[in-house]
Amino acid sequence: MITYKRYFNKNIINEGGHKIEDYYGNKKIIWTSSGRGSIEYLIDIIGFQDNEYVLLPAFVAEGLIRPFKRKKIKFLFYKSNSELIPDTDDIKELLNEFKVKLIVVIHYFGYPQNIKLIRDFTDNRNILILEDCAQALFSCNGNGILLGTEGDFAVFSLPKFLPVPDGSFIIVNNSEYMHGKIKYRKSLLHFFSVISMIIYLYLKTFHVNKMQGGLSGVINPILLLLQIVYYYSTNYANNPVKISGYTLKNLQKFNYEKFISKRQNNILNIFKLQTLPFWKFLPVNINKINLTGIPLIAKNRKEIIRKLKNNKIEVLTYTKRWNFFSENEKSRCENEMKFYDEHFLLPVSENITEESFEKYFKTLTTIFSA
Repeated sequence: MITYKRYFNKNIINEGGHKIEDYYGNKKIIWTSSGRGSIEYLIDIIGFQDNEYVLLPAFVAEGLIRPFKRKKIKFLFYKSNSELIPDTDDIKELLNEFKVKLIVVIHYFGYPQNIKLIRDFTDNRNILILEDCAQALFSCNGNGILLGTEGDFAVFSLPKFLPVPDGSFIIVNNSEYMHGKIKYRKSLLHFFSVISMIIYLYLKTFHVNKMQGGLSGVINPILLLLQIVYYYSTNYANNPVKISGYTLKNLQKFNYEKFISKRQNNILNIFKLQTLPFWKFLPVNINKINLTGIPLIAKNRKEIIRKLKNNKIEVLTYTKRWNFFSENEKSRCENEMKFYDEHFLLPVSENITEESFEKYFKTLTTIFSA
């Protein structure tokens, strides 16, 4: 989710000169209002039979599952290792036991997964691959290939990176599906979701941080109400819905080169923190990756997060995600559950400056050496 500071940051919204399409070459791109809407469109054009399944990674948010539930598509979970890399042996076993039509691969946090490795045992079975790039806009693999360009399809989420209240796009790489036309639906709920997010961001930016005393008691419930409106109107919109004109207009103003450069520089700076002994980083070639945040692994996660927040250091965490698992699935997916219990994210927002990183490092060293 975008933050109010990023939404009104004028330093990166200035004469962009490039379109998102420019970065992804001649790929077929389809715009929708949300990632869920994009996935529902793909479900429709793929055309599942009653006996066909989709394979989903076990470390998954409920938002990705909801479109398949809504369309009454059967799904199974495949395991990952301790670094959230797909367990190919587990995938092969599931493919041998069930008739699978689609495999979803998530590029967690913007880290690249090995799509070619999965292709090696799916091509001869006529199984499609969907790259979930919601956390991987403009991110590349170790060979400099943009994530989202190797699978049959890819879905991206704009609000996770860019200062817009809605928006998603689909890349279609499989020529068999390039000629389908999307039929957008009208949705008053989508209108409410966009308006509620714009108002929320405005109030949070220009009022909450400056308020003293009584007024905050009035505005805070309004902010909570706006979040509730946004959540339900986004989840229950009649997808697929057109991306808002407000978002499309702002996308044309965005300086993507500056955005990418600043975030990659911040990623390099944060990786300097791996010398500190309180946590460990996931191994990765950090060249040309664009992350939503950098995952840190620590067994004393709760204590570290408490200290960071007490010192006003921003930390990103995930909501619980096992309520849709059966007990059998929970026992199969110990790596995913352990990763959830031990990890949190440090943000790499383009607003973070070089000076703030120096303070960042000193603060971390002080609070954890005490």
